[in-house]
Amino acid sequence: MADINELRRRIDAADKEITKLFLHRMEVCRDIGEYKAKRNLPVLDEEREKQLLEAKAKGMESPDRENVERLFKCIMDISKDEQRKICKGQEGVV
Repeated sequence: MADINELRRRIDAADKEITKLFLHRMEVCRDIGEYKAKRNLPVLDEEREKQLLEAKAKGMESPDRENVERLFKCIMDISKDEQRKICKGQEGVV
C-alpha cells in the first residue's frame, strides 16, 4: 500500500480533474440557462432530471452507487441555481 503522502497526491490529482470537468459543465449549464431564458423555458425539467439520475445509476454495481446519485443531485442543484440566476425575472421560471 502507498504511504499517506502518495495517497493524498492521488486525491489531489483526482480533485484537479474533477474541478476542471465541473467548471466545463458549469459553462455549458450557463449556456443552457441563456437558451432557456431567451425562450422563456422553465429551469426545472423534472422528467429529464429523473431520467438522468436513473441513467447514472443504471447497471452500476458499486458500493458507491448511492454516493454517485447524491453527487449528481448536488451538481444538478448547483446547475439549476446558476440557470435561475440567468433566468431571474422570467415568467414561469421554476
